[in-house]
Amino acid sequence: MVDRIGRLIERYRALEPEDDEKAAIVAELDGESAHGFLASVLADPDEHELARVECATALRLYPPVDEEARREAGEAVVAALSDHDEDLVRQHAAMALGPYADHPVVHRVMAAAMRSDDDVNVRHNAAAACAEAGPSEERTRLVSELLADDELGSWAARTLERWA
Repeated sequence: MVDRIGRLIERYRALEPEDDEKAAIVAELDGESAHGFLASVLADPDEHELARVECATALRLYPPVDEEARREAGEAVVAALSDHDEDLVRQHAAMALGPYADHPVVHRVMAAAMRSDDDVNVRHNAAAACAEAGPSEERTRLVSELLADDELGSWAARTLERWA
């Protein structure tokens, strides 16, 4: 398994920056065995856009169990969400916030995205990630703040009802 993952990563790194095969290689990776690589690609604004999208998806579906790897993955998601040049990457990064929402930095970024991001898709995806993360004192307070929000108010009411 590790040999296959290592070969895929080597093949990825040998490709030109904008080679579309990069996204296909990332999709082939076993998300549970390549967290560090996935996080590094996602966080790098110079990487292939669709490869970064695939990394965000993999890190959402297969979050690391190890605390240090989980922190690193959460930081990569935050970095990708901060890349205002790549709308699609930001939208997928917002969806990937959920598994990392207990980390204070991730929570702050998720809250900011939900409250006021210029991209309505980022707002909705961050809200979905918050709901996926489940209730906590901080997330319940955040969702309660959004009850009066024109865009997310009805979502907030439904979410709080589910969490009650």
